[in-house]
Amino acid sequence: MENKVKKLGLSQIAAILFALLAVYHLINGLTSLGMMGFINILFMLMWVAGYGLVAFSLFTERRDILLAAGFGILAVVSLFSFFWGFRYGAYHVDDWYSGYRFSLTAMLPALINLAGYVTAFLASLALVTEYVLDLRDICKKLWFLPAALILATLIVSILVQIFYSIGLFSGWWAYGFVYVRFTNIIGRLIVTAAFFLALTWIAHPDGMSEMALAPKKDAEGNVQYDIPGEDAAYIGLFKHTLLLLITFGIWNLIWIYKRTAYLNRVEDEPKQNPLYQLLLCMFVPCYVIYWTYRNAQRLDKYAESKGVKSDIATLCLITSLAGSLIPAILMQEKMNEAYVGKKEFSVDETQTGLSEKAKTGLVKHTLLYILTFGIWNFIWIYRTTRELNVVNGEENRNPVTKLLLCIFVPFYMIYWYYVSAQRIDKLANARGVKSELATWTLILSVFAPVIPAILMQEKMNKLA
Repeated sequence: MENKVKKLGLSQIAAILFALLAVYHLINGLTSLGMMGFINILFMLMWVAGYGLVAFSLFTERRDILLAAGFGILAVVSLFSFFWGFRYGAYHVDDWYSGYRFSLTAMLPALINLAGYVTAFLASLALVTEYVLDLRDICKKLWFLPAALILATLIVSILVQIFYSIGLFSGWWAYGFVYVRFTNIIGRLIVTAAFFLALTWIAHPDGMSEMALAPKKDAEGNVQYDIPGEDAAYIGLFKHTLLLLITFGIWNLIWIYKRTAYLNRVEDEPKQNPLYQLLLCMFVPCYVIYWTYRNAQRLDKYAESKGVKSDIATLCLITSLAGSLIPAILMQEKMNEAYVGKKEFSVDETQTGLSEKAKTGLVKHTLLYILTFGIWNFIWIYRTTRELNVVNGEENRNPVTKLLLCIFVPFYMIYWYYVSAQRIDKLANARGVKSELATWTLILSVFAPVIPAILMQEKMNKLA
């Protein structure tokens, strides 16, 4: 009995889950066979074949093309199902004003789901065959990404449905119930677990110890952790924020893993297993709040050891209650500062101030922003870009070019706010006025651009 229990490893557990998924699709298809057209029957058979082939390969522990073929079939049928959604109107919403219309927002869950299946196929192909060797290293590092994407499908679909329900998005997504009904939620969690366990075994066939779930030990029995080099601390703040926004939480999971490993260098603190912490953040409700607070405390200690004043733990705890975006930006900004070194500001006698044209009363500025429905903001962006060209050591920016980029390029306005706030900080500190607007401007511009616009104008009024 003991030997049998030991043999029930990752591949066998994953195989059981994939077999259950194959049986579910088969039974579900047979019970509704009379109402299914040819395409639906073909889809059902492909789902059964894909899940069944992966289950067989895992049961027999075959690390060859047969396993990759199973994931390939699942990727193909996911692609077909994605395009079939256009026929069924899965990506359309009913809008009181514009009628029945296509919505990219309603298509997001299906896109993320497709990405999960495709990346699983690519990972299996790279790790068990010789066809795409160039992808092997990155797939070995990001083996958990397909499972995370499939889980993100569920999270994003629930959020989108809620946003349509409360009126944050215009219209009603009638097809959304398919994503958020109870049976689909349970099924999505089973698929996530199946992919996670299968890809764990594929990427690390010798067991979880290879992934540091059971950390390596030296000859004396002391636990050894791989701690990234000092240069791993720095990530450009705008790049970091953009990745947090456009990857729907996937980058945040990668970042949590990397930051956990990096902060193991903090002295007098117990070492943390990066993978354990990642899994807890993914699957234990609210654990990410605890992770944020504890690692912000470590970061405070680490920054102080580098001569950089830091006291962000409490602030990170409070802001983590509203989501992981704000504390992730605050922590990364402090890590960048600790890596680069303490900011030193000195008065520059050659630095000129802003012209009188840069001044605008805050009440007038706010009312114009609100009453013109944002049109004033574009005028203000043009004027501010032109005025901030006086900052010593910074290249001149064409106001017209920056305005057009803000209007037509997604997320560019966030970048403009951040870079312009950095110039204001530099100008203020060169003239003996303490200013640290940039980080909070970056954060606030994501949620409410009017607030950083007011803060920046207030500082500019002092410098004119």
